[in-house]
Amino acid sequence: MLRKNIVGLIGIFCGATAFLIALVHFWAGPFSALPIEVTIANKAAAIKTATLAALQGKTVVNPHAEKEYSIDTVLDILVTVLGLTGAVMGFIAGICKENKWAIYGALTLGLGAIAFQIATIWFALIFAIFLLMCLVSFLG
Repeated sequence: MLRKNIVGLIGIFCGATAFLIALVHFWAGPFSALPIEVTIANKAAAIKTATLAALQGKTVVNPHAEKEYSIDTVLDILVTVLGLTGAVMGFIAGICKENKWAIYGALTLGLGAIAFQIATIWFALIFAIFLLMCLVSFLG
């Protein structure tokens, strides 16, 4: 029985792992977030040095040419890769005529992890727009 449904079970494992990582990352919060003051100060300093270099005729050097991945970015990528792997394994299990519970479980958990990430991003975006509208109506 285990050998017959191995692709579906691998898909369930990948999808469940992706969903678990997505939930932990959502509830535990960003692990490498800088305070907003530090981020704004770094951007302002970078703009100042770039403006001075451009006015002096020097070439502007981008200090952040290399992409640095934070733990949050790695977790987002990992959830997407594991979720897609689970969904693809569920699709392959369906082609191989495996047990329908293994197929549906892999597809549901894999696509559910990706849908959870997308839903949280959209919820945050809608909430930010709502807060901005409230602020504008309060000031205006």
